[in-house]
Amino acid sequence: MAYSEYIANTILDSFKNNPIGTKQKYSVNFHESLQNYTDVKDTVDYLISENKVKASVSKSGQSIIVTDERL
Repeated sequence: MAYSEYIANTILDSFKNNPIGTKQKYSVNFHESLQNYTDVKDTVDYLISENKVKASVSKSGQSIIVTDERL
C-alpha cells in the first residue's frame, strides 16, 4: 500500500470545505507528474476504510481526480 500523508491531508482539508447538501459534485485534482495514480488510489481506499471520506478516484488525461461522493 502506498499511503501518502500529503495526499490524505490535501483531500481531507479540501473536502471539509465542501458542505453536504449542495447536490454538487466537488473534487480535488492531482497532476500525474507530481503524484502517482496508485498512491492517490491507495490513500483514498485507506481513508474510505477509516470512514473519513466517501469518495471515488478517476483519471482524465494527466489529472487524477478525487470526487467527494457525499451529497
